[in-house]
Amino acid sequence: MGHLDLALKIWGAICALVGIVIGVVLGHRLARSLQREQWLVDHKIEEWREVIVVLSSSFRKMSDKYHSEPKTDETWEAIKNAAISGTEVLTNRLFIAEKLKSYGILETWVHGTNEVQQNGSTEHFAPIFRKMIELIRKSAAEDVRKP
Repeated sequence: MGHLDLALKIWGAICALVGIVIGVVLGHRLARSLQREQWLVDHKIEEWREVIVVLSSSFRKMSDKYHSEPKTDETWEAIKNAAISGTEVLTNRLFIAEKLKSYGILETWVHGTNEVQQNGSTEHFAPIFRKMIELIRKSAAEDVRKP
């Protein structure tokens, strides 16, 4: 019986050790997975925030310039640059590009800013812009809530 007891004790110790190692490995993988998910959410939030800030700033610049008089070459250049800034922020996203594409945000922005540059007024684009920003905010909130 002595050898059997010893063998059972050794077997129990080995099983305990294997269990500990498996627990540590699984815990480490879970922690890494959760950290990656949080990292991704943080970067999405950063990208959404930048899109909202740049588009709002660009629209405000266009609107301010269109309401200024007289309209000089510098005014038109500032309006064009504001439109380009918005286009750039929409086309250089890494983590939210698919969401932006699925809602047609870039197309809406380009169409609206082209119309502003042709018509010389932000009046028609303003309500479309407000809806677009609201859609971006809603999409951002949904996107970062997902597990």
